[in-house]
Amino acid sequence: MWQDALRVCKDYVPTMMQQVQDEYDSIVSKDPKGTDNYIQQAQQWEASGDHTHAIECYLKVTQKVNPDLRVLEKCWLKAADLAIKFLDEKKAQKVVQVVCTRLIEITRYIPAAELYVQMSMAKEAVDVLITAAEWNRAKKGDWKRCLDVAKQQKDQQLLHKYVAMYAATLIKGDKTEAALDLYVTYGAPALKQNFNIYKHLASYMLKKKGTNTAASYQEWSKLRRILQEVVTQATKNEEFETLLLITHYYATRSACLTQPDLKKMAAKLSVSLLRHSDVVPADKAFYEAGMMCKDAGWENMAFFFLNRYLDLAEAIEEGSLDSIDNADLEGTDIPLEIPLPEALHLSDAEHEEIKEWVLAVSMNQKVTPSLNKDTRKCYEASLVDPATTERSPPCIITGYPVLKNPLEFKTGRVANKDDWNKFLMQTKVRHLSLSLNADRPPTS
Repeated sequence: MWQDALRVCKDYVPTMMQQVQDEYDSIVSKDPKGTDNYIQQAQQWEASGDHTHAIECYLKVTQKVNPDLRVLEKCWLKAADLAIKFLDEKKAQKVVQVVCTRLIEITRYIPAAELYVQMSMAKEAVDVLITAAEWNRAKKGDWKRCLDVAKQQKDQQLLHKYVAMYAATLIKGDKTEAALDLYVTYGAPALKQNFNIYKHLASYMLKKKGTNTAASYQEWSKLRRILQEVVTQATKNEEFETLLLITHYYATRSACLTQPDLKKMAAKLSVSLLRHSDVVPADKAFYEAGMMCKDAGWENMAFFFLNRYLDLAEAIEEGSLDSIDNADLEGTDIPLEIPLPEALHLSDAEHEEIKEWVLAVSMNQKVTPSLNKDTRKCYEASLVDPATTERSPPCIITGYPVLKNPLEFKTGRVANKDDWNKFLMQTKVRHLSLSLNADRPPTS
């Protein structure tokens, strides 16, 4: 019935042709046999000599209509064949371009290249053959050659498609650090399809053991560079901005750990990271803050944080945070609602050492578990004054609130002037702290 209606419209009421065709398409798109209907209609148009409409029908068979790649390839090649045989060169070229683009999307490279050759589109044919060759190399694991050729072609979309594929392969093979290096080498564009890879890289580093050392600076610096690139390119994305800030604190802490005189600055950064214990595994965050405070000679803070670590460790073993008492954290900006880490950060032996130290300090009774306070008479690391709800900006060197005499940067970031000057004087080499110079502190 529809074929008759379309034929009548074509012959006697051509002005209604598009309206009837649209209505037919709407019905066919919802029909499980939509592909068969389009093919049948195309064959009828072809039999009647209306090759333009036949081509249109074959091209209406898309992945939404039929997921079978063999059927898609057959229909699209038929459309191209009719175009080459019966349309003028300009129109045929447009149809071939559409068909080849679709074939490339479903990795049917050779048929696409052959069509380009038929139309004397040599450059396009060569590009497709290169892509086909690199695809085969990629599947065989020859990633370096694949990436080098894609880079030489100056095709960023193709390059980063392969970078993402290779990164996913590395991550799957437990080689996340190599994936980190990959994005440092080739760049980290703010492509939404890459976001999960970038999040995985960040999560890997945040969970990794032994990163509270000077030797970890390069790893943190690499991750910071990647996240800085993503944040700079992307529209506002709070999740990546937070990950960048956290990574920046870790990188700066590692830089501080290269100098004995910056031990207290490193401790401040560890304490500031507790503000993000809903992103960083909480037991790791409190353990590192406690140990850094212990090394800095702040035993009351160390006692407080390591006590909290033991509570969290017990909750992780029980599989529930219900027993955790948050009363001591009231009036701070340390998050009370946190995800329960999947496993303990420390080994059994390391955990026992903490238990023994906390027990020894408890028996001593000379140290009280408490948080240091500042001139606001509240927890010194809190950005928010609980009495006034006034929020102070964090120092890009320590993460502590900047209460007076701020050193301001073009990005809007600030630093405590004394901390900034001490950091530069001690590290001496500015490049040690990527993104910390006056022109380019973290943008988030």
